[in-house]
Amino acid sequence: MAIAQELSMCDTYITPPCIAAMYNITQSTKAAPGNEMGIFEEGDYYDAESLVEFFATFASHGRTQTSRRRRGTAPGAFATGESDLDLQISYPIIYPQNSIIFLTDDINYALGLESRGNFLNTFFDAIDGSYCTYSAYGETRNSNIDPVYPDPLVTGYKGQLQCGVYQPTNFISISYGKQEDDLPTNYQQRQCSEMMKLGMQGVSIVLASGDSGVAARGTDGGNSDGCLGTGEVFNTDFPASFLYVTAVGATYLSSDAGATAIKRFLCHDSHLAADPPTSTQLQVTKIPH
Repeated sequence: MAIAQELSMCDTYITPPCIAAMYNITQSTKAAPGNEMGIFEEGDYYDAESLVEFFATFASHGRTQTSRRRRGTAPGAFATGESDLDLQISYPIIYPQNSIIFLTDDINYALGLESRGNFLNTFFDAIDGSYCTYSAYGETRNSNIDPVYPDPLVTGYKGQLQCGVYQPTNFISISYGKQEDDLPTNYQQRQCSEMMKLGMQGVSIVLASGDSGVAARGTDGGNSDGCLGTGEVFNTDFPASFLYVTAVGATYLSSDAGATAIKRFLCHDSHLAADPPTSTQLQVTKIPH
């Protein structure tokens, strides 16, 4: 698809060139080893075939083939939308920089087949070994709502809990979240202090602010508006509310967004100069694998 045509539809279809044009992002030309973009995923796997098709259609500067470097595997039978979306939007923008995907928990816990309501602890265990035994706010080690490994179910992970087996990337994107009232306060406080520690070590964590503003989805909290109390108390998103992360929200594009994007694009035609790449390397880290 021609760039001008693609940018004319930014108010209808958000693609990497739309984001690059609207936010005036310059096309990258270098990749620094060890500075890959980390992407957290849970209960979701990317579909290589879908990525190839998307990059060929909507990302003229994104790669059009995939050859993956993996730690563990990503079963195609469980491929859904979140991982594809995260890669489709981010990878063409940061190219030629690479991405590392952290696939967290086995399929039984991740999809709620063994529902415990947990979130993030096994991820922090895997990238910081000390977190496995860390005590704070009355919590030591993982909570009783966290996954237990080995998992006895047929499709479960049969190894032990992974502690400090992976190096955290300098930048970690998390497009998942819950509400603060979904989990115990001390559970969240312990995680917040871990994010502070990671930040002091040079790890930047960026989180989606959520899909429902200051409320939750649907009837969370017993109210149709997703708020708490009598429907007038904010239902804050977790962990986007933590002090030591950067929460990123959405941008509404008006009907003239396409014209604005085209104008910005034409003013920065260096985007056209990049040679279309021919292959992709995605490093997949599955926790546990």
